[in-house]
Amino acid sequence: MKFYQETTVYDPPVPAHIYALNDSQSKLYAYVKAGTYELITFAKPLNFDSRKRKFVEVPNVYGVAELEDQPLRWEVAGSKGNKYIVEDVQGVLQCSCPGFRFKGQCRHVTEIMENL
Repeated sequence: MKFYQETTVYDPPVPAHIYALNDSQSKLYAYVKAGTYELITFAKPLNFDSRKRKFVEVPNVYGVAELEDQPLRWEVAGSKGNKYIVEDVQGVLQCSCPGFRFKGQCRHVTEIMENL
């Protein structure tokens, strides 16, 4: 998790908040309203759309080590060379491959379970 100051220029102007985001900038864990130092956190991470927005990384001066529990993650290779992520989500393994999204199970999850 990193802290990012928004630098997008809007017309009319919009306050530039600071966001606590995951590395891919797709999950929002907390934010600091522009002009304040109060960190507002969420019980669960929110989906965050960073497209068409600009950010600059800023130091973590809020005394926060981590707001998220780091899930167990494995990178696995698909049969055609694609890379997929198997992740433990609240004790249940899930995979990013199309087969898992369609059927709710896949060989990647089975392979990880067999090696645990």
